Amino acid sequence: MKKRNYKSKMKAYWAWVVLFLSLCIAPVRAYAAFNSMSEFDKVEVSDSVVTVYNVGDLMASVKDNATIILMPGTYNLSEWLRGDDVQSQDSYTSKKKGAFRIWEGAALCNVKNLTLLSADATEPAEIVSESAACSVLSLANCTNIRLQGLRMGHILEQGTCSGSVIYVESGKDIFIDDCDLYGCGAYGISTYRSNNIHVSGGRIHDCSYGCIEINETKDVEFLHTQFHDCREYTMLDLWGGSSALFIGCSFRRLEGNMASVNQYYENNDYKMYFVNCAFDHSALYSLVENPNMGDSIRILD
Repeated sequence: MKKRNYKSKMKAYWAWVVLFLSLCIAPVRAYAAFNSMSEFDKVEVSDSVVTVYNVGDLMASVKDNATIILMPGTYNLSEWLRGDDVQSQDSYTSKKKGAFRIWEGAALCNVKNLTLLSADATEPAEIVSESAACSVLSLANCTNIRLQGLRMGHILEQGTCSGSVIYVESGKDIFIDDCDLYGCGAYGISTYRSNNIHVSGGRIHDCSYGCIEINETKDVEFLHTQFHDCREYTMLDLWGGSSALFIGCSFRRLEGNMASVNQYYENNDYKMYFVNCAFDHSALYSLVENPNMGDSIRILD
């Protein structure tokens, strides 16, 4: 009888051990993946690492020098914005630091050295918004921000959005790695007066106005990113002396002009370089036959 009770106790003990490990293994793997990055790829400093399971904890964890690991699930920023304790700002130029409501959208302001990392690459954490007028997530005056392995988009009917998926204003050293950015957002990524925007892997697709809108922004780089199924206006829209480099990217099923020169700025000396990129016939034709592009485009094998 004693042996039988001992065996049953041991079975219960090991069952609890297995349950505990199953709850811990995803955050541990994500943390290990973060630590295995090269020094070039890492955000400079992470004093704290926190794992979150819901949108409230996600936004409450935003601070300098932090890594936030998002467990699989949907993080609806519109739900967070409806909360009574959310702080509001009037504009992106505020000097306050943290997560705020700006108009109808969610914004991270004046934050440095922050990583948002999906815990599971096979089941990415998804950040969404119900607001058609605002971007899913805005980064205002932020430095050294990394978004990695996330799905992001508006959960609205196609063609109803005027906000982009990610909006960066006065940002520097923004890294968007292996993210799936989808419409109905106007653009996958929009920037204004920013520097050093690096996008690696991932997809930008099904957006309502185009793929990207880059305004007065230097040193924008896309590496092995897929652009597909965006529509309507200009796919790669560079304004105000912006420049962008595309390496190993693919462009397919894009409905609209691939690129255009914007005439509203005096300085239209922008450049786009394409290195080892793949185009379907329509995209390539739109680039090489556009009479307004002049010397602004270089396509290299």
